Amino acid sequence: MKDFYDAIGLNDKLEPNRYSGNIHVKRNKLVFSTESHLIELPLKDLKINFGGTGNRLIYFSHVDWPDWHFHTSDSDILNDPNLANNDFVQEQVKAIHKTFNIRKSIIYGLPTLAIFLVLSIFLFKGLIIEKVAKSVPFKYEKMLSEHLVDIATYSQEIVKDDSLNHKFDNRIQSLVKHTEEGFQFEFHMVINEEVNAFALPGGTVIINTGLLEHAESWEEVLGVMAHEISHVTERHHIRSMLNQIGIFDLLAIYLGDESLLVNSIFHYADNLETLSYSRDFESEADNNGLNLLLTANINPDGMIQFFNSLGNSEIQSLKILDFLSTHPNSTERSNTLAMSLENHTANKKQDFANQPDYSIFKNILQDYLSSN
Repeated sequence: MKDFYDAIGLNDKLEPNRYSGNIHVKRNKLVFSTESHLIELPLKDLKINFGGTGNRLIYFSHVDWPDWHFHTSDSDILNDPNLANNDFVQEQVKAIHKTFNIRKSIIYGLPTLAIFLVLSIFLFKGLIIEKVAKSVPFKYEKMLSEHLVDIATYSQEIVKDDSLNHKFDNRIQSLVKHTEEGFQFEFHMVINEEVNAFALPGGTVIINTGLLEHAESWEEVLGVMAHEISHVTERHHIRSMLNQIGIFDLLAIYLGDESLLVNSIFHYADNLETLSYSRDFESEADNNGLNLLLTANINPDGMIQFFNSLGNSEIQSLKILDFLSTHPNSTERSNTLAMSLENHTANKKQDFANQPDYSIFKNILQDYLSSN
């Protein structure tokens, strides 16, 4: 046990205000002494605290000596029997240690928490985007559609034949009626030899006549339409746009900043490349399209056969849509769909509705094209 502990005394009302000395702990008091001063602090009502870099200094003060503050860097003082056996002093020491341990946990935990939050945001970014996209009012997507449809059909002639449009729409309604309320689907056939179809935000779907000529049945056409409809219902366009914005802007939108949402949508809508679908979105549209066909009681083999025909004929399809999607290989898609269909237990007992003879529609279309 030490008799004295090196210490510093501070008193702002004296000149000088700093004094080097030592502390001696007696049974009922703490004594600070220098060549010129002797201060006795009763252990009763003695205040103890920690401070300095790393809280390495132990401070003492007392209500009887309000102008004086003492500190020592010698932590052994707390083990001095006269302090260690004083309940009042030890309660303060325990409380201070507890506070510092909490602070230390918070300080050391903050970087870990920050890293965890950042990682969580990135890990769950897709889920956040999906939730935000589904909260976007349909009116904004419809406005986008009106903005983009002229760009998408630029220099292409839209089929104006009422009979053809009526026959086509009549078939498509068997799918549309099974979609979520709120979407306003419009289908436009355009004269273009490329085997292609694509959806715009809000429900506008463009179908090239090249695709309709390549198809062999209504089941094939409806399979492609189910895929495009699923892009709309899964809000893939909005999700693609939201994926372009910064994570903090995304969080602000997630928390309800609608003005930022609108500005972001229309800012990125001016660049068609932001509408591109990822492979995951394409796969999601394939799977949801398959389910939509089953729900509508339409044979999904047509979708599989159509993708097979693209792969077998090596058609360089979807050239217009190079800026809209990263399509998986057609053969790969058809194989994946076939496996999904095989695993769909409901399909084993399902009797699909018969579709009209597609060749009738196809002949009328070809007559129309030959005369235009």
